[in-house]
Amino acid sequence: MKKSLLALAVAAALPAAAQAQSSIVLYGVADASIEYSNDQANSALVSGSLNQGKSGARVQSGGWMSSRLGMRGREPIGNTGMAGIFNIEHRFQIDTGDTQGGQITLLPGATNAATNNKFWNGTAWVGLATGFGEITLGRQYTPIFWAMYFPDWTLNSGYNNWAATTGSPGAFAFGGLQSLYYGAVRADNSIVYKSPAIGGLTVYGMYSFGENYRPTGDALGSGNELGSGDIWGVSGVWRLGNLMVTGGYHKHNNNVFSASLNPTVIDEAFAGSIGYNFGAFGISAGYTQLKFDNFRTGALGGNYGSKNETYLLSAFARLGPGRLYANVEQINAKDFRNTSNALVRNGDMLQWGVTYMWELSNRTGVYVGVGSNDYSGFQNVGTTVRALDGAMRYQIGVNHKF
Repeated sequence: MKKSLLALAVAAALPAAAQAQSSIVLYGVADASIEYSNDQANSALVSGSLNQGKSGARVQSGGWMSSRLGMRGREPIGNTGMAGIFNIEHRFQIDTGDTQGGQITLLPGATNAATNNKFWNGTAWVGLATGFGEITLGRQYTPIFWAMYFPDWTLNSGYNNWAATTGSPGAFAFGGLQSLYYGAVRADNSIVYKSPAIGGLTVYGMYSFGENYRPTGDALGSGNELGSGDIWGVSGVWRLGNLMVTGGYHKHNNNVFSASLNPTVIDEAFAGSIGYNFGAFGISAGYTQLKFDNFRTGALGGNYGSKNETYLLSAFARLGPGRLYANVEQINAKDFRNTSNALVRNGDMLQWGVTYMWELSNRTGVYVGVGSNDYSGFQNVGTTVRALDGAMRYQIGVNHKF
């Protein structure tokens, strides 16, 4: 009895914060596959010219999910109902040990030096969780990302998922921080609010500070310094039983005036989806629109108002001991031009991916997949180079989560 009373007295004397139980979790993904890709899959379009590749096999990192190592933590702050939270995540190529650049898919022979210089290139943020939601600061996912992440049944895994196309149609792929479908995936220098779920609805809001953005590398105060580089966005994810409805928007303030077009300068992005999980199978449909600020000075000056519209489908079905996943995306380019002002075909860009995932345990699975891309609609009008309309990839791999 005396020991119990003494322990109680000591506990009462300690600050409330010292009694709170903090938690730190180390997590990660190790994913590698053997991939065979044809010559078109290993080719790229650069300003209408074709860099011809060769077919062949290779060991690839992140065939299903990007390999990563992360740490997240949470510490309750006394009896206030609040908690300090953080997350840092490193993405890497497990086949070479190189740093991996978020959404970037490297072609054979490419190195990380040309694509990424961030160690915490997944996320890096800290903040507070309260009864009114979470407020976090750092490098974070954009609200529109969450609007398109949950309705993709693969959760942005495998070939041609809803995060980005597999491979690169050349100068028209944005890589790194951008998606061909909805623009910015992650934003540096951002403050994000995530609401608690109310009636099944979770709301996300973000403001990302450009911090003295200089689009052409010119000195501050130069004529080309017309945008702040700020991004702001909102989204909502509404779950009602097995039904899910999402929507998102973000705006970029990064206008660039120059003698050549900047076809990947995004002005606005819209996204929306609807999906239903029937248990044994599920299906989702989505729509996104990217608007570009394609302003050019000089004799050919003007804002060409280019945009991409994308229609997306995602489905899964339980089949035998595993699941079969399928994603399809159709991009329609409107008045899209390259840097030399050559009009890109107002055609389509079609890609699809199919993967069978067999979970051997709660953390380890094996998979086989096939993906196809048709880039011909993104080639310049009148180009004489071979049309990239049949890029094919095949892979078998292993995925382990810890």
